[in-house]
Amino acid sequence: MNINAVFSWCLLMIFACLLVISPNASICAQNPQPYFKNFTTDQGLPSPEVHCILQDSKGYMWFGTDNGTSRFDGYTFVNYSVSDGLNHPVVFGLQEDGEGRIWMRTLTGNLYYFQSGRIYAYEYNHIIQEYNKSDLYALTDFYISDDGYVYADIRLFGVLKIDKAGNFEIVDDLIKPTSNSHQQIEIPSNLESNNRKKSRIDSIFQAINFEYTYGYINEQKEIFIALPARKGVRKYKNGKQLLNNDYTQLLEGLSISYIYQDREGHYWFASLEKGIYYCSNFNIDVYNQANGFANELFTAITFKNDHEIYIGLRSGEVYLLNVKDQQLETLPSNNSETRLFDLSYDQLNKRLWMSGRTFYYLNEQAWEAVVPSSLRKNESILTKKLFLAPKRKILWGAGSKGFMAYNFETQQIVFKGFGAWEKSVTNRTLSVYEDLEGKVWLGNIGGLFHLQKDKLVHAKDPKDLFSIRVEDIAQMSDSTLVVGTKGAGVVLWKGNDYKYISTEDGLNSNMVEHVHVDSQDRIWVGTLSGLTLISDIRDSTFALKPINMAHGLPSNEINVINSINNQLWIGTSKGLVNFEVQDFTSKNAAPILEETLINDQKKHIVNNDWLKSNQNNIQFSFLSIDYALAGKINYRYRLKESSNWTYTKARTANFLSLAPDEYTFEVQAENKNGVWSAPAKISFSIRPPFWKTKLFILIASCSIMALVYLLYKYRINQIIYKTQIERKMDKLERSALKAQMNPHFIFNCLNSIQAFITEGNRKDAADYLAKFAQLIRSTLNFSSAGFSVLAEEIEAIKHYLELEQMRFKNRFQYTIDIEPKLNPNLIRVPNLLVQPFVENAIVHGISSKSQDGLVQLFYQLNENYLEVIIKDNGEGIHRSSKISKGSSGKPHKSVGMSITQRRLELLNQKSHQKGVQIKEIKNQKEEPIGTEVRLKIKILE
Repeated sequence: MNINAVFSWCLLMIFACLLVISPNASICAQNPQPYFKNFTTDQGLPSPEVHCILQDSKGYMWFGTDNGTSRFDGYTFVNYSVSDGLNHPVVFGLQEDGEGRIWMRTLTGNLYYFQSGRIYAYEYNHIIQEYNKSDLYALTDFYISDDGYVYADIRLFGVLKIDKAGNFEIVDDLIKPTSNSHQQIEIPSNLESNNRKKSRIDSIFQAINFEYTYGYINEQKEIFIALPARKGVRKYKNGKQLLNNDYTQLLEGLSISYIYQDREGHYWFASLEKGIYYCSNFNIDVYNQANGFANELFTAITFKNDHEIYIGLRSGEVYLLNVKDQQLETLPSNNSETRLFDLSYDQLNKRLWMSGRTFYYLNEQAWEAVVPSSLRKNESILTKKLFLAPKRKILWGAGSKGFMAYNFETQQIVFKGFGAWEKSVTNRTLSVYEDLEGKVWLGNIGGLFHLQKDKLVHAKDPKDLFSIRVEDIAQMSDSTLVVGTKGAGVVLWKGNDYKYISTEDGLNSNMVEHVHVDSQDRIWVGTLSGLTLISDIRDSTFALKPINMAHGLPSNEINVINSINNQLWIGTSKGLVNFEVQDFTSKNAAPILEETLINDQKKHIVNNDWLKSNQNNIQFSFLSIDYALAGKINYRYRLKESSNWTYTKARTANFLSLAPDEYTFEVQAENKNGVWSAPAKISFSIRPPFWKTKLFILIASCSIMALVYLLYKYRINQIIYKTQIERKMDKLERSALKAQMNPHFIFNCLNSIQAFITEGNRKDAADYLAKFAQLIRSTLNFSSAGFSVLAEEIEAIKHYLELEQMRFKNRFQYTIDIEPKLNPNLIRVPNLLVQPFVENAIVHGISSKSQDGLVQLFYQLNENYLEVIIKDNGEGIHRSSKISKGSSGKPHKSVGMSITQRRLELLNQKSHQKGVQIKEIKNQKEEPIGTEVRLKIKILE
């Protein structure tokens, strides 16, 4: 802040009259004080001795103490000392440079700076120390320019200028650089060319005829002077008051070493004895024991006139405060009362009334009790709230056993209990109010009642809130009734119009203690959580502004509210408050996003950052620096603009298992006026896993479509191929049937039957004919099905062998063996596969033998194949082939065997197994003694 203009304005007035100022002029002993919050070592300061203050560009407050430097964010103090690199912990000066580093001037004349959580010694401290040897306090001030020059004010030498390379010089003829624009004249940009002598703000105050330690002038031209020897601070509203020695005494009993006004306009005072004192509002005056009151629990306020106020304490003391001259008069005590609940001043009769066990009025120097005649001796009704009717004819009082009314004309008091009218409601009455039309309303723990012709009528509202406890009643100028409830907030009622105001609308609490309507129809609601101003009340809208300790109240416990001439007076549990109604609409800055954890690991996210799909557990840490709220800050955050806000007092937001998407994290803080700050935002996206990306989905879709197409084509080809195989199999089966039942075979069979008959061997002819008929029947059965069980196939072969045995006059024998583990009734095989090879063994193998021919069949399992071995003891393959050559000279090839081989190839093609293996059986002399045929037949499921 450049305050040259301020100094120019006040210099003329100050120096013209300096000599007439007397340091011993009397001051008002009853001046109220604003509320100060004190931060000491109990709250985290490293020492109660504080020498300097700074607010950095981020809003953090820094304090230089005799035990290191401390940074405060409104929640906690973070302290830095020797272990953090600050080897000389007594800090006398603080400044932030253009890079955001915090510089520190120590008692020893060394400079240090804070950067990234660590403190570093200035690399050219040795240059400063060369000029600092003769005087421990030679380094009186310093300044870091935007271009990186360090200016060190060395006593007796001048200003030492050091560049980044360590080059230095003494520059004396220039305005003194400043590390704190609050204390000194701001340095001009053209340092080297400015020939004016260095000057300080303290050179202005040095001409004042009393000793001081620090001086400060704010933008409003208010002057603060800190005095030594625990004399606190004098605050002058302007230069004229300085000349007239008219000031407000602050923080008496403390030695103030530094005064600082932060960006919010709040004040920080560094003391040498008790740490830091913080004041958020100098426009709020607080009266307490320091002003002459017995204690600080104020319960009653009433006005004698526009500058004299009667004030009551819960303990029974009553005072008259003259606001003009701040004189406090103690009124006679009421020895019969130890508790005071309310006061009311009757200006027409010039009489002050008090509520206690009954009504009292102040009769010159004594309190007189007014007791209803209906009360028994020593009976108490414990009257709490008083209400003086507008026409000044009746004083109403609400009490524990009903209510009372004192008539000024008849000077009679009447007591009424609720039980006389409303037996279901207890007598305990909390408030009585007579409205502008003369109607009397009573607030009772049973709700709101209207007194009508000596009858109580229970008021009703649409939400039935008038059936719960009503604590206080007031009325606006348009006759709107203001009802304060215990638990449901405030109800505004006029005719058929009801407005319900609760914490959802911004009320400090739904547990209302007091309601008050001032001369401008503003409603003040007192609770144990602070004060709320309800204003701008229209047909369907209203504005709420919370006021609490953050605004300068000494306590949030509101006991009584009253106002006169736009001056609001509030009795709290820690002092009496007076302030002029102000604007409470300021906004605070957006919160700071301090840290981000991804999967519990620190990670710096930049705006529009991309995260992997598994980086989806995110925690944001944020901070709003609002010292007035003392860490009790409400936050709200959301992850998408379309989402609802999440409200919290915590400073972290956790999001687990976030789905891949685009997000914008927003967080806002609510200030002391109930206004939400601008949001702090950061946008980021979580990539989907590769298998969820558009490219992968496209590739996968194309691949699936291609695979489906290939499977479709494969299936179609398979069906076509299977159909072709089945057709070939059918054709081959028909060929096999035809081959088995060829005319030559049938002709031979018939000739054999004829021969048996000619020879007269009728029995053999009949047997042969029966077996031939069974073979024909089996063959016909096989023609209707492509497959049969193995047992049927073996039976058919047996019939064939028996026929051939009879035809060849039993010149050969046969055997059929089946492996024990093979069940021929459970295995299905294609028809007529074995028979052609058996026929070939008989016709071409043993037919030339005159006797002792042998045909052997063996069935066994080999993996999922049926293996059939056919042996004969004929002449062998090669010799039989020569014998069997036809007229062409070529070997005879069995048509049945050829068809069977092709059928087996079709059945076994997938496994590429060779279906037929034929080899010649030889003896030790390598002479052929037979033929072996091995068939491998795929077993059908």
